[in-house]
Amino acid sequence: MTTRTTFEKRSILGALQTYLTSKGWTTIDYGEGFKSQKTIELPKLAISYLPSKGKQLQLGYVQNGDRIFTRRVQIDVYMESEPRTDGILDDIMDFLDLEVVSIVDPSSQTLGTLICYDTESILGETLPPATAAPTLLKWRGTVQADMEAHYPNG
Repeated sequence: MTTRTTFEKRSILGALQTYLTSKGWTTIDYGEGFKSQKTIELPKLAISYLPSKGKQLQLGYVQNGDRIFTRRVQIDVYMESEPRTDGILDDIMDFLDLEVVSIVDPSSQTLGTLICYDTESILGETLPPATAAPTLLKWRGTVQADMEAHYPNG
């Protein structure tokens, strides 16, 4: 059984891929999280949810008939250079700030929407390579944001 959060992550990832492609970011490998045994190939982007409170994941709250869940999303990118990392982070932050994401299941049925309700919760950071070996240089960028998942009629 697949959880709501899985549908949410996949929906964000699909919408983000479409958005970034429209901005000229092609040939990026998109994924859900990082598999510890797989080598990261550049450029790489992955999405994950940071730990949440049980209330956020299970109970939600009801407003105007919608059941609402708060999520903390993190998007990590690995790029070849600092300027490319900074550039894609700017576009990811714009995406989170401006776009409403439809939550869809594998049959393309819309379950709800995701929106970043607090622009100030969007944080981006570029981190330098963790090694001096020139063949292993990977610039890492990370963006975090608070999002609300709205599910109509509970």
